[in-house]
Amino acid sequence: MSPIETKRTIVRCYTIEDAYLLKDAIDSSLSNLQKRLPRSLQEPETIQKKEERLGKYIKNFDDFNLDFCYGIFSKDDSMQL
Repeated sequence: MSPIETKRTIVRCYTIEDAYLLKDAIDSSLSNLQKRLPRSLQEPETIQKKEERLGKYIKNFDDFNLDFCYGIFSKDDSMQL
C-alpha cells in the first residue's frame, strides 16, 4: 500500500525500523495508556518485542490478512503520533 500523506503526517505500513519510534510513542504516554487500554498493561516492552510485533503486522500485509495495522508518523518520519 502506498503511504497516505497530509501536510503534517504520513499514514503507512510499519517497518521493523519503526520499533524505536513505536517504543518512544508508547513509553512517553504509558501512564495515560494504562488507564484506558488494558493491553498496555504489558508495557513497557523491549525493542526486541516491538520488532516481533511489527514483524507480525508486516506479515499480515504481505499475506493479505484482514488484520491490517498502520502507523501514523510525522511528515519527516521522525516521530510516531
